[in-house]
Amino acid sequence: MINKGHLLVIHNALVEQNGLLHFDGTPFSGVAIFTEQGKVVKRHFVEKGVIGDVYLSPFYKSAIINQHLITDELVAEHIEPLMVEEDVFTGTLYSPHNNGWVESENVYREGILREGISYHMNTPLYHEVAIDTDNTSQTYEFCENGHTVYWDVAPFDHELEQETGRITCQSDDNKNLTVTLSRSFLDIVTYQEQIVFPSVQYLSLDNGIKFFDINIDTLYLTQIPDQCIEFVHELLTNQHIKYVHIDGFCDAWLETLKVAYARGLKKLDVRFDCKMDSSTLLAFRDAYLPDLEVIQ
Repeated sequence: MINKGHLLVIHNALVEQNGLLHFDGTPFSGVAIFTEQGKVVKRHFVEKGVIGDVYLSPFYKSAIINQHLITDELVAEHIEPLMVEEDVFTGTLYSPHNNGWVESENVYREGILREGISYHMNTPLYHEVAIDTDNTSQTYEFCENGHTVYWDVAPFDHELEQETGRITCQSDDNKNLTVTLSRSFLDIVTYQEQIVFPSVQYLSLDNGIKFFDINIDTLYLTQIPDQCIEFVHELLTNQHIKYVHIDGFCDAWLETLKVAYARGLKKLDVRFDCKMDSSTLLAFRDAYLPDLEVIQ
């Protein structure tokens, strides 16, 4: 996994020495952003001080958002919908620091922040990445050491503005993972080639969804269809998950709870399917899962 992009710098912050562009005293490699009165007029890759090819943003529908490029200089208030010169803004907004280093490259559509990349201070290392593709919506967050602390991918219909499923992973300093699986989350595998980071240190989409070298401590399940329950069953079999929340609980989950309980499940939080009431679950708990705490 490559968790870095390009060092972005406003062109005026680059110093020419012996025919080469320098930044902070060394020949610059990255992307130079050329601006005039807050508007970006061109963007070029620079390699060891030499200007090269034109740079284009890596975002969804780039032909549209690459037509309007500005810096914070033209933004009076960073509130949504974002307004620029009294118009709702669609395009890319660059946010430079005083030294010319660009902290973020954010895409707005009709004034709403839709995609973006931010970087750790004065580096090309990603801090946050939010990007859309034809069939997905994706968000990632990385620490300064490159560890993926947040991984969120959803199959997404952009015309209908709705998702069909979602996987969200959030890790903490103790290398514990909180995982959320929603609706038809297995659809994500279908769009593997569109995923920017299909493999991170605890998750891979190669030949299915696989978790490894990580302890999943908490699992949230939302409206999981029957065809996805087997995957959850296997996940609970291979992990020691202490807390499970199920939105849309039905009797199809009962046998899976036995497995989770045997592997260390301590607490279950449920929202019931309309076809089931709490008495069935509580009777099952009393018979097979006597120490399980159930929250309704």
